[in-house]
Amino acid sequence: MLVAAIGAVLLLWQPIANSNATPGASGVIIGSPLLNQPAPEFELVSLDGSHVKLSDYRGRPVIVNFWASWCIPCRDEFPQFVSAKEQYSSQGLEVLGIIHEDDAQSAAAFAADHGAT
Repeated sequence: MLVAAIGAVLLLWQPIANSNATPGASGVIIGSPLLNQPAPEFELVSLDGSHVKLSDYRGRPVIVNFWASWCIPCRDEFPQFVSAKEQYSSQGLEVLGIIHEDDAQSAAAFAADHGAT
């Protein structure tokens, strides 16, 4: 299901001191404070107007991808997401595409042209 980003997705950020981030040899922090943490909840409106919450997919593998119909790398990787969804849907995989800086009509047309649901 492709999801249109209607609002901002707020990421919950934990202080570095309480995270899995560690200083590398150069002193630069590597890793992410979100590593090994549940993804933050969000709710968006899909292209068909239904509401979708990340928590609706709890316990299932989920790929969340931010994309736009005009984005060249997004266009290149889109068929891989469609293929992964087809190949692993029996194992519960869901691919949520969140439209970024694009309009719903262009995104819906692109998704339909590429076999995404």
